[in-house]
Amino acid sequence: MLVLTDFDCCSAAGHHPKTKYQSGQNQETSNTAIKYFFGEKMSDVLASKSANDKQFVWDNVNGKMTAQNNGMYMVCYQIAENGYQPRSFEDDFMALNKQYMLDNDFTESAIDAGFKDGFDSEDKAYEAAEKVNSKAAFAFEILLNSKKDGDDPFGGWSIPAYIKEGLLWLRK
Repeated sequence: MLVLTDFDCCSAAGHHPKTKYQSGQNQETSNTAIKYFFGEKMSDVLASKSANDKQFVWDNVNGKMTAQNNGMYMVCYQIAENGYQPRSFEDDFMALNKQYMLDNDFTESAIDAGFKDGFDSEDKAYEAAEKVNSKAAFAFEILLNSKKDGDDPFGGWSIPAYIKEGLLWLRK
């Protein structure tokens, strides 16, 4: 079984407001599935996990999931690419597909029109992702804006590494 989920880092202080990941800042994940599987909430520890560290089996003796290479379960969340650790699918996709985001139009139901402001001058994937109005509409419009690339009807953009990691594990 494959679980694809968000990294969901947040401040460890107060009511744990969500925030952009920054290494060494004592951040946590707010993601219940990640905390359940890994028994860990510290973002720096979770950001360092390899694909092998993300595989689990059910331990009947202890009544819980246990990490095990070649396990029957895999939990994948955003991983750093090009020096950037995303928090969600949206900022992962935007950081990885910056030109695609700039070249295409999205409806207001998916994302605020102003998301491109400043996005082209520096990497502001996290800030742009905060302007997503509907995660479902955003994902659907990515497909609608796709360009045919050879036999691939959904070309023109790259798949985030954590999704690729999970799909390759499923294929084994």
